Amino acid sequence: MTYNIDYEWDGNWWVASVREVEGCLTQGKSLYQARNRIQEALSGFVDDAEDATIEHHYQIERELRTPLDRALKKKEQAEAQLQEAQMLLLQAAKNLSDEHYPVRDIALLADLSHTRVQQLLEEYERSFSRPGRTPADQLIKSTHNRQRARNGTRR
Repeated sequence: MTYNIDYEWDGNWWVASVREVEGCLTQGKSLYQARNRIQEALSGFVDDAEDATIEHHYQIERELRTPLDRALKKKEQAEAQLQEAQMLLLQAAKNLSDEHYPVRDIALLADLSHTRVQQLLEEYERSFSRPGRTPADQLIKSTHNRQRARNGTRR
């Protein structure tokens, strides 16, 4: 079951309510407190609260929400670019290593410490040594996980 929880700031408190469960609401001085309290309240109303998917919806005034949404989108794009760069560095380090380039030379070429290059090579072996697994596959998986986290979906 999926439960949609709405949060609204009233100036002093965050008021939280569950759309699907009439009368299931609470408040908290902080968003963190409201989230914890609504989870407790939901558990008192339904038996499947611990296993349910929770989707959080924050009601924020439009003039405040727009710049926040823009900033979050830029942050997500930057994180995706960083993830892609890390995967490319991982692959590049592996390719150079396969051609017997010394770790310290790879580090200089990639503008990394030799310790970080060694970590990348070990990570590659742990993560991608099985057939059919590549850094690109990992990038796709991590992108999907970031999208789920951004949407506030939890299982």
